[in-house]
Amino acid sequence: MKKILVSCMMAFISMAALAQGGGKYSEKVVFQNDDVIFRQIDEHTWEGNGHLMANETVYIVEGNDKAVLIDAGTNIPGLRKIAEGDNL
Repeated sequence: MKKILVSCMMAFISMAALAQGGGKYSEKVVFQNDDVIFRQIDEHTWEGNGHLMANETVYIVEGNDKAVLIDAGTNIPGLRKIAEGDNL
């Protein structure tokens, strides 16, 4: 029973490690500071990855008249200013 449990745990850990993807991005970095990196996904969409907590992710989606910041309550200093600015 112990061998089966250890084998299952090792299989789970291996699958979890492979699912992480290694942090490789092909998108262009359009803004970077000590707290966050923003990459442009397409003409109207940006993804930001923070460094302060657990690799938190935020998105900015631009429409014709307005844009929306999708943020799950992360703590990225100056996020509003970055999103409203001409940096992206």
